[in-house]
Amino acid sequence: MKVLFIITGLQYGGAERQMVQLALTLKERGWDAKVLSLLPPDGYASSLIKSGIEVVSLEMRRGRAGPIDLIRAVRAASAYSPQIMIGFMFHANLLARLVGKIVGVPVIITSIRTEAYWSPWIRLAERATGWMSDLTVFNSASVANRFTSDGIVNPRKVRVIPNGIEVERFACGEARRAELRKRYGFDPRHFVWVAIGNLVEAKDYPNLLAAFEKMTGKEDAILVIAGRGDKYIDLTEERRRLGLEERVMFKGFVEKPEELLCAGDAFVLSSAWEGLPNSILEACAAGKPVVATDVGGVGQLIKAAGNGFIVRKRDPEALATAMREMMELSEEQREEMGRRGRDHIRDNYSVEKVAEMWERLCMETYAEKKAASW
Repeated sequence: MKVLFIITGLQYGGAERQMVQLALTLKERGWDAKVLSLLPPDGYASSLIKSGIEVVSLEMRRGRAGPIDLIRAVRAASAYSPQIMIGFMFHANLLARLVGKIVGVPVIITSIRTEAYWSPWIRLAERATGWMSDLTVFNSASVANRFTSDGIVNPRKVRVIPNGIEVERFACGEARRAELRKRYGFDPRHFVWVAIGNLVEAKDYPNLLAAFEKMTGKEDAILVIAGRGDKYIDLTEERRRLGLEERVMFKGFVEKPEELLCAGDAFVLSSAWEGLPNSILEACAAGKPVVATDVGGVGQLIKAAGNGFIVRKRDPEALATAMREMMELSEEQREEMGRRGRDHIRDNYSVEKVAEMWERLCMETYAEKKAASW
């Protein structure tokens, strides 16, 4: 089976990583996979190419799309002649629907990875083109329900497939943890909070910094934020204004998040909106207790896993209170929470399980379409 993935870009991010991971896993299972990127190929492109997956780029610039881009995409799809086309992220979804219909791809599946469809224009575009997709996949049932209840997506075409992660990669023993804490320079007396995610508006790091500043009596806590993005200068200035320069560290992009998670004591997510962030799944897989805002599929995950506290978004006082409560638990209580989270992720969110769900969905939909055409 030939599958063509269309994605907005391949820069380092959660949705991009999920698509790359899926493409690589399907290739290992015998599929013929190809990737079409709207933006210039960077970030994960090299991983795909090294694994033998062809990457084609339309070399588009953000905010500038024209008829020539559609023509080039149609030519690329026609030359490849896939049986399945899968779009990831809003702009790629639109292109996948148009190109799939023009070329006559048997199965067109699009994927919505976030709840952040606030713009009326985006919501209108989704409603207007949704009929072209055979199915729309969400990575969270709570986000899917929001889209269907708002009339943006036809509920008959909705499927939910969660993000998948390499669970064993995040295993962390005591000896390894001690080694990594020493390497990072963490004082044994410090309680280390870890936050992972790009420095962008959605992650609402000002909320986290405000909460951290309110944690009076917990000055032994430090916060390590891993990620890069256009909010870096604003956030470092906010850190200075709050007097947190000695207690909050920005690590930039971390190639091996499993090491930072292993060295930390707990994970915190302060997002204003999400789909189902990889960072939460990774923290659970690493056996870390979690404090997180109730956005996207996060609350549903943490309640099912039983490994943390959920608070309202954009409420630094509530976030600070939950973080203090986490620190006041015994080490044994936090370890038990971490074990529950890891077991839940292993049983439900492994790369293999998620790839099987995608593979079954693609094959069944293709078979149904072929049967209907007879």
